[in-house]
Amino acid sequence: MQSVEVVMQAASYERAPTEVVASVSVYGPEERWRRAARTALPLVGGAIVTLPLPAIHLFSVPGFLVAAAVLGLRKLREERVFESASGPCPGCAAALDLRPPAGTLPPYVLPCPECGEFLKLSELR
Repeated sequence: MQSVEVVMQAASYERAPTEVVASVSVYGPEERWRRAARTALPLVGGAIVTLPLPAIHLFSVPGFLVAAAVLGLRKLREERVFESASGPCPGCAAALDLRPPAGTLPPYVLPCPECGEFLKLSELR
């Protein structure tokens, strides 16, 4: 895993956009496979444990296996994760310390913790 700083733009309605710095974790192929296995293997274990239970195995085993496949593939495709963003709010100029939602890529729409104005965080290219 490599941690990188990325410059993003915080825009708000009828305000001049400001630049914020985002901390991004970048994962290589080996680390992505490791993360996918750490996500999927406990679910496969749940499928194995519930296999001999006659009342629930018809639903739990396929459910666990589908969840393992979906969540494992999601982690496998996740090349980078945005950890945090910090900089000035375009509405109130307060210092922002935002945590984007996990598992999603930019642009993000997040409220400012101080003034409550919605900010659109997007990458500058």
